[in-house]
Amino acid sequence: MAPWLFFPLDNEVLALDLLAMNRFWNLCLRAVTNPKGEISNFRGSIFEEQARNFLIKNIKLKPEHIPIKPGTKLKDDKSDYGDIDFAFLWNDMLINLDMKSWQKSLEYLRGDFLVIDNRQKELQHQINGKPSSLKKRGKKLVEILRRSDKTISGVLSFLCVPHVEFISKKYESLWYGDIPRVLTPAELATILKNDESLHSLKDFLIE
Repeated sequence: MAPWLFFPLDNEVLALDLLAMNRFWNLCLRAVTNPKGEISNFRGSIFEEQARNFLIKNIKLKPEHIPIKPGTKLKDDKSDYGDIDFAFLWNDMLINLDMKSWQKSLEYLRGDFLVIDNRQKELQHQINGKPSSLKKRGKKLVEILRRSDKTISGVLSFLCVPHVEFISKKYESLWYGDIPRVLTPAELATILKNDESLHSLKDFLIE
């Protein structure tokens, strides 16, 4: 007979089968890390909110540093640039973030070359390849903000992810010099508070 996590002893009492707990937690983990479906959208919304709150608190962003409301859809008569997950002003630069709560498969974690390489290609596609790519969205944001008399030297665009990603030097578009463009909120905050890193990033501003 298959084990149950809970089984009734009477109308008022349920017993917990501790022998089944390991299987239960494994099923929960598989559900919440499912890369598709409703749980994926829910997980993405939670990550975006937590990442924004972390950055606002950690690097001390004020309302005037956030010129466009997160989640705003960016489009004009010709193009749809997608949603703005988070964009803020840092010094005189615009930092444009696309947030992805992607999961890692078992094949990725065990180091399967093709799976990891495909991940790099997908990261590259998200930054440069799509019609609503991060790069195109950043350039459009600068154009819009300059119309409202904001002083912006240029834009830097990053993918923001919940876990540290391996980024291959083979894919140059995933790097700003020695700084990867796919970062956790904590990694990004550390870079933005480092004067040497900021100075090197200025060479990659898109005006």
